[in-house]
Amino acid sequence: ASIPDQTYTGAAIKPAVKVYDGVKVVDAKNYSVSYKKNAKAGTGEVSVKFKGEMKQKAGNKPIGNYFNIAPAVLGTNLLLQNMGVKYNGKLQKPKPILLWEATGKKQAFSAANFTITYWDANDEVVQGVKDEGTYTVAFDAKSANFTGRAQAQITVKSTDLVEKMTIQTITKKYTVQNGNPVFPVYGTDFTIKLPKGYTAIPEKPFGYVDDRGPAFRMVCLGNRTPGRMALVISGTGDTYVGTKVVYLTVKKGN
Repeated sequence: ASIPDQTYTGAAIKPAVKVYDGVKVVDAKNYSVSYKKNAKAGTGEVSVKFKGEMKQKAGNKPIGNYFNIAPAVLGTNLLLQNMGVKYNGKLQKPKPILLWEATGKKQAFSAANFTITYWDANDEVVQGVKDEGTYTVAFDAKSANFTGRAQAQITVKSTDLVEKMTIQTITKKYTVQNGNPVFPVYGTDFTIKLPKGYTAIPEKPFGYVDDRGPAFRMVCLGNRTPGRMALVISGTGDTYVGTKVVYLTVKKGN
């Protein structure tokens, strides 16, 4: 059977396959599956080697198929996070966090994969950030594994940077049931500790999940399946700026 198109994920891709004997589906215990050229954008290969009775029926010959691996789209498959940078009077060239939307895993910046551009408040291209204020930053795809552009804001301030805060986790592990997403709750599952001199956090700093609150926005990535979930806390920009990511364990329910 044909294999649906896949998207580059930064890891080896192993799509599920179904093998047919005429119109009848062959039990998976009667064959093994191997993959080649499946870790980069392009054309992947899958090979099926039969066992037992099916081995004789197939003439002791493996069968194969191909599948397409499309490049990951910046701004869709990968999300660039807003960043807070501490003012020091010098030119700085910070690189914001880039997260995989499906898993919350960080994608490291590499000059082989991306180019980076900064703009000031007047939409003029600049070499980096220096004076206090808000800048725009973009990662543009360079290698064949990525396509498109992801943009975010960098704010230079002396204080109230989320990156300098401590996310204190109370609940370390979460249980997912039937693919329903899990969401940590501020004050119950985690708290935020501020550095000395930062503006006090309001009583209700968050809105609904994914919504802008009075102080922060919370997004959870990878929170529908067992494994590791990314808790992404970002400032709304009114007082607090920047982003911090904390990883939590998600286990399968009974």
